[in-house]
Amino acid sequence: MDEKGVDAAVRPPGCVRCGQCMSVCPVYGATRREEDVARGRLALLKWAGAEPERTREALFRCLLCGACQSVCAARVPATEEFLAARRTAREHGVTASVKARLELAALTRNDRAGDLMRRGGRLLAALLSGEIPETSGLLLRFPASFFAGRPVIPAIAARSFLDSAAAPSPGDARRVGFFVGCGANHIFTGAASALQNLAGKCGASIFAPRDQGCCGLPALAAGDFEAARNLARRNVAAFADAPLAALVTVCASCGHQVLSWPGLLGEGDPLYPKALALARLHRDAASWLLAETRLPALLSAARKPPVNVYYHAPCHLRFGSGADEGPLRLLAAAAPSVRLVEPGVAASCCGHGGSFNAKHHELSMEIFAPYGQKVLAERPDLVVTGCTGCLLQFTEGVYALGKSGETGVCHPLELMGRLLN
Repeated sequence: MDEKGVDAAVRPPGCVRCGQCMSVCPVYGATRREEDVARGRLALLKWAGAEPERTREALFRCLLCGACQSVCAARVPATEEFLAARRTAREHGVTASVKARLELAALTRNDRAGDLMRRGGRLLAALLSGEIPETSGLLLRFPASFFAGRPVIPAIAARSFLDSAAAPSPGDARRVGFFVGCGANHIFTGAASALQNLAGKCGASIFAPRDQGCCGLPALAAGDFEAARNLARRNVAAFADAPLAALVTVCASCGHQVLSWPGLLGEGDPLYPKALALARLHRDAASWLLAETRLPALLSAARKPPVNVYYHAPCHLRFGSGADEGPLRLLAAAAPSVRLVEPGVAASCCGHGGSFNAKHHELSMEIFAPYGQKVLAERPDLVVTGCTGCLLQFTEGVYALGKSGETGVCHPLELMGRLLN
């Protein structure tokens, strides 16, 4: 093994070192370390037993964005390799950092402990924003340094979407299942509410059972296969008995995970047929609204002052079986009220990556900066994106680049809702 940790003789089967993965990897683009390329990480995994901590670095210093896999001439399934390796590492006691696990648990746990963590998040946001007086003893109990390095902390909704969602009309033939996901349920509730309102304007009924939970992607990315499978089982059961015309999501990452539910359960699981049926019914919410409702006609008839909009395509809508341009096409249908900004830069990973942002926050923002600068150079009024992780990243990134007073960030469906009000 050479000083960079990459042995040229040890690489994924079929790898011809063509360099395509180097050209698209966001982490390599920021670090220029060869061991941050897919082939370098996979090579390091060969030394898992001898260097567990170094292995953990290789395993979790990856966004799982899928860019390398999409361009690989040898079609090396890098994302699947990393997920499998993380599962093996977890079984041997090598996991993501405690800090990363706690931050993800605050969104994904639906028990009392998760609720307490979310309440703590609201309190800390209040502390940092100055809403709590400096004389309060809460400043001693929950010091602001807990979130040091994060200038923007998202507000946790006082009431989750699932706790406030309206019940669907009984027997509605156009009942559409809505898998909400943690981000839209606890933080970006406006996106979830916008879907419900827009569907109502188009004569459809949204069915969002309260016993659904996290999609399972954070657990899977952490190597906790059993937790991801149990969450898949829970979610499939929540929707299994409802007659649905479609199953929609407002988060690209959640939609990607819905497609993974059948594979997580396996053909021997009693819920497998229902998981497969739900995966086949899945649509990104914007794509479903575009193709199955009269929303495009309503939007084209709206005559609101034009808004300059940059659409950020999430990785989970750009790569793999969930690839979908529906949100972009729906935004185009809203012309002339929406003017799409073309910044002259190819769509790129924003650098969030869920647990990657929690564990490698500074590197995550370094990945965002050059892309964000090119986008904001075109002075859009809004940046819209259909992934809650991307929404978090752009919210913090726009602030970090000093443009929060000029450019807003929101979900595409929230913008659609504003245009029709």
